Amino acid sequence: MSKAINPKFPFVQAPKKSRVRYLTYALGIIDPRVNFVLAQNISSIPILTPVKLDEQLSMLSTTFLREEISVDLTKKIVTLPKVCEVFRNDFGDGDCLSCINYCFHHLDEDAQFKVLECLKLGCPTIRYNQHCDRFH
Repeated sequence: MSKAINPKFPFVQAPKKSRVRYLTYALGIIDPRVNFVLAQNISSIPILTPVKLDEQLSMLSTTFLREEISVDLTKKIVTLPKVCEVFRNDFGDGDCLSCINYCFHHLDEDAQFKVLECLKLGCPTIRYNQHCDRFH
């Protein structure tokens, strides 16, 4: 995954001494849905299985984004999860519209409709939720 951009508590940068560990244990394929799984404020960590990994990541991402994304059509404001700001390079070109585009595919039809309507009204204001202090 990409490095955090302007990380503040609870997001942290790995110490430079751990570069070897990073190269050893880093994921071989970047999958931005992992950000949503790790950022969920739940009481237990989901166990992912290789056989159903894609399905599980999609389901957990959809659940997370359903709770975290909000759209205010009257003010033209789209609010994204804080993880989209901190790890924005994982979601495309690193800009907020790439984040919206990536998240759009994991939303239910009602939320997709609201996002599309907001985008049709012109360039929306993008805000990010305040981060919570509990992460996995």
